[in-house]
Amino acid sequence: MWQRERSNEQEILDLGPLYYTQEEYALCLKHLSRINQLLGGYRAVRKALKGSNPRSILEVGMGGGGLSRRLSRWFPNASVLGVDINPEAVAYARAMMPQGQSNLSFELQKTKSLPYREGAFDVVTTMLVTHHMDDEELIDFLKESYRIASSLVVINDLQRHLLAYVAFSVVAPLLFPSRLIWHDGRLSIRRSFKRGDWIRLLKKAGFQEGQYKLSWNFPFRWTLTLVKQ
Repeated sequence: MWQRERSNEQEILDLGPLYYTQEEYALCLKHLSRINQLLGGYRAVRKALKGSNPRSILEVGMGGGGLSRRLSRWFPNASVLGVDINPEAVAYARAMMPQGQSNLSFELQKTKSLPYREGAFDVVTTMLVTHHMDDEELIDFLKESYRIASSLVVINDLQRHLLAYVAFSVVAPLLFPSRLIWHDGRLSIRRSFKRGDWIRLLKKAGFQEGQYKLSWNFPFRWTLTLVKQ
């Protein structure tokens, strides 16, 4: 079976700005937003939040801010905060922020921890971030995001599948010509998840079956929703 375990090889973005230029990074953020739009990442998160009426939303690892911008439009009465540990991401997201979007803000996340009080946000969400974490980091993130959410945690990430890897390898150079997208995108799939990975990690984090919903989304995406009880 192809890639039975998650890869632990670091992506270029995880190695830091010494390994890429500012121009490469900005182009990567632009392409990632387009990928999330074309491949259903944004739609999956909106579907998971259907019927909810949050007053406050935190997006962890917002990158270029594409999801945060959409959240601020979908929920105009909610305060939306996007955080990222990369100052270049924060600068890019602020530059892309629409004028007059008073319910949206971006801040630098100074550490990988989530130093917020219990139930600080109605919704905590993240997209294409959890595959950057090793298992222990991800277990901690599941616990902490659940702690600071008062209603829902919504996590969207990739499925580890040979067909996804092959398809991306063929399509990415044509639609998203970028060294970072080509290298890191393929590695992201190898670092991502099968259903069994999620079930195992959720169990280690102390979650019971009734506390979460794991949905597969076309093409090759998982949406994990943790329901606060």
